[in-house]
Amino acid sequence: MVLEMGPVQLLAFRFDRPKFGGSIATELARLSDQGVIRVLDALVIQKDSAGELRLYQVTDLTPVDYRLSGSIIGKIIGLVDDVDLKGIEPTDSGPQAWDILGDIKPESAAGIVLIEHLWAIQLSDAIRFENGIPIGDAWLPAEDITALKLAS
Repeated sequence: MVLEMGPVQLLAFRFDRPKFGGSIATELARLSDQGVIRVLDALVIQKDSAGELRLYQVTDLTPVDYRLSGSIIGKIIGLVDDVDLKGIEPTDSGPQAWDILGDIKPESAAGIVLIEHLWAIQLSDAIRFENGIPIGDAWLPAEDITALKLAS
């Protein structure tokens, strides 16, 4: 049985001196409510001044689906090591790419979100129908786009 599913993307952000006020969660909920994305898993890891970690997790999955999948992000970043992942290679972006826990300094945090792009289900189906396969993707920061516009 093949599940109809949109492209899934893992986003990771570092927060130096985080000031979490709820705006990120509000925006994720808005996009989810509008059917643009589905949050498969989201994890915020905060490190206090003593180096102790606190974890906060969010998902749009039903409790049954979540129990079946467990902590998806935990498996990806190595908090859970009972899974052999195909298609995710830590060396794709350098040897330290997935050392998220090691990158969190005291009094900082990391946010990791695994989202399904619901808006792209039909586009993905069309690409697969035409025998297309993903070969890469990238986020271009606004500063880079501005620099490219100025350079032309």
